[in-house]
Amino acid sequence: CLAIPQRQLCDRNCPGIPVSSSVDSSDSPETPVDNRWASLEALKKQLPG
Repeated sequence: CLAIPQRQLCDRNCPGIPVSSSVDSSDSPETPVDNRWASLEALKKQLPG
C-alpha cells in the first residue's frame, strides 16, 4: 500500500484552505467538544492531576 502514489488534490498555484478571521478560538474559554468524545472526556476528568 505504500507504493501507491498520493493523489494530488490541487495544482501548484493553489493557495490552500482560506483562514477565516471570523472564528477565533481565543475568544471562547472552552473549545466545543464533539459529543462522540464525551465518554473519554469524562474519564479524563477522573484522572488525578
